[in-house]
Amino acid sequence: VGAAAGVGMGFVVVLLARDVLATRTAGGVDLITAARVSSVVQSCLVVLGVSLIVIVLTSVLAARGNVVRLIRRIEHPPLQPSRRVLAGAGAALCAGGIALAAVGVIVTNAIAIVAGPAAVAAGIVLILYTPSRAPALVLVACADTLAWAVLSMNVVPRAFTGLDIAVIIVEGVVTTTCALALANAVRRPLTRGVLAGSPPRALPIVLGLAYAGTARRRTFLITTMYAVVVFTISLLVTVAHLYANDVAALGRRLSGGADLEVTSNPAQPVSPNDVARLPGVVGVTPVAALNAEIRTGHAVASQGVTVMGIDAGFVGHGAPPLTEPGARNGSDVDAYRTVVRDPDTLIVGRDLRADRQSGLSKGALRVGDVVQLRNPTTGRARSLIVAGIAAAARYAGTDHIYVARSLVEELAGGPAATNVLFVATRPDANPDVLAAIIDGTHLPNGTYARSFDALARESLSAQRQFLDLSAGYAAVGLVAVLAGISVLMVDRVRERRQQISLLRALGFSRVTIRRSYAIEAVTIALEGMLTGVLTGCLVAWRLAARGSLGQPLAFSAPVLPLLAIVAAVLAATLASTLVAARRAGRLRPALALRAAE
Repeated sequence: VGAAAGVGMGFVVVLLARDVLATRTAGGVDLITAARVSSVVQSCLVVLGVSLIVIVLTSVLAARGNVVRLIRRIEHPPLQPSRRVLAGAGAALCAGGIALAAVGVIVTNAIAIVAGPAAVAAGIVLILYTPSRAPALVLVACADTLAWAVLSMNVVPRAFTGLDIAVIIVEGVVTTTCALALANAVRRPLTRGVLAGSPPRALPIVLGLAYAGTARRRTFLITTMYAVVVFTISLLVTVAHLYANDVAALGRRLSGGADLEVTSNPAQPVSPNDVARLPGVVGVTPVAALNAEIRTGHAVASQGVTVMGIDAGFVGHGAPPLTEPGARNGSDVDAYRTVVRDPDTLIVGRDLRADRQSGLSKGALRVGDVVQLRNPTTGRARSLIVAGIAAAARYAGTDHIYVARSLVEELAGGPAATNVLFVATRPDANPDVLAAIIDGTHLPNGTYARSFDALARESLSAQRQFLDLSAGYAAVGLVAVLAGISVLMVDRVRERRQQISLLRALGFSRVTIRRSYAIEAVTIALEGMLTGVLTGCLVAWRLAARGSLGQPLAFSAPVLPLLAIVAAVLAATLASTLVAARRAGRLRPALALRAAE
């Protein structure tokens, strides 16, 4: 049943993502729906293997338990391993964690960088463990691990250059587990205070909070499931919100002072004077552009880019701001003037895709790096030095690089047509309306005009939609969480039949019992959800501030979507516990209190 549901969900995801990824901005990816029998069988075997391992371990633990306690459903006292065993396990964790963290720093692997110190912290707790020191040790270890998981993005920034799903899972598990441990330490004194000072009317609240503190191991597992799933959803929703709010800022980074870009057919380009005479236009900067390929070193693969041949008039009228102008150049203006004068230099965007498949196998380019630029049409190529890094230069589905106009003519093998115009407008003019007018009045020139705000929205639309789709896909994990809490609540009703019957015999109403179970479920769910939301926003804030999302983004929390997520999950939790609550209220005291029970 799970395999069939997974295949069906995969088909739905492909149908939803097809339009998102098929656009030019997203790279024109064409998704095909297919389900391999081998993949389905492999998935089933993996789940079967994990299930068997859990069953065998549970059986072994149960077989080693006290028979009377098992029959009477009495919890076994916690195991007390010897100091030698704890110290040995702690030393092993410390050694493995240090080795893992060192390897992670060397190869810039985010998973190892986060998981290694977490293992070291757990090992130190085991080495120093005593019952009296346990609370303080856990608090210190969790606080330090949580701080490292968040601040490691600044310590090793190159390891957190993308939102890989494995990195999200590890980051979510580590941060939410530590945050839950801290929340649990704070909840205990708060609960004791509420229980001590509650009026008689608050009896369901007292019972619910007291029940929430029982079966701590199972409760902690369910709470962790809630936290990890909600963490993933909150992180993706928050990142999508940050991209949505970054449209105007991205438009300014791309435009460099211009308001819209006009491209036309190189064989019959639009005249700059025709555009300059239109109402609302205050300046037109012509640029010669051609398509080329860029790569580094002896890489076999190469990446397609749009080469913009600029002159002195481009500086300040379409030149995107730089994040790294270079020590020799001093400023953005100096860097662009250097490129205009020296055809052996170029400026690339910080968002230029850099990996082995793209031809930039050494990673993101820096000032001083040497790259090879080649025109596939003429076969002409040149080696160039990076003179500056633009804050953003990727739009319309392609990366843009900036070189001297003379270099474009050299690569083209002759005079290059002025087929791109950067247009500046008056503050009261509407760039989108002006773009439509230019398109309509210059159809023979193959003109395509777009405002930089529209280009920014288009550039971010695929990312936002894909993140929203991923968040919806992650929300499916809530089904397992809700099923888990339903099983937990039903199991707790069975274990507490005599307690509930005794309360009913003492005069507690069915409504009080049902409400206490609802409050217990809400307490467990809220603790997990709030932890997941807060840690998700915390990680998103660090990713945005550090620039790990492609560029530094101003952080703001999507309050309404996050509240909607919490409300929806809370409503689903209450619905999933209704069966247990009703069963608890319907117990008949006389039958449940019999000795045969």
